[in-house]
Amino acid sequence: YAKIFYSLKRKGTPIPTNDLWIAAQALEHGCIVHTYDSHFESIDGLLIGRAPDDLFPY
Repeated sequence: YAKIFYSLKRKGTPIPTNDLWIAAQALEHGCIVHTYDSHFESIDGLLIGRAPDDLFPY
């Protein structure tokens, strides 16, 4: 958590605290975060997955 927090702070791209915890857990356990929240893209090494648009037509 702290490494991500300070990395983003240095970049000037803070994200919500809850999302920091999600990212920290995903990095620790080698998981993919499935999301459409673009701020996760600013976290180095985080794997991000997105479902095809046809799965969510709304």
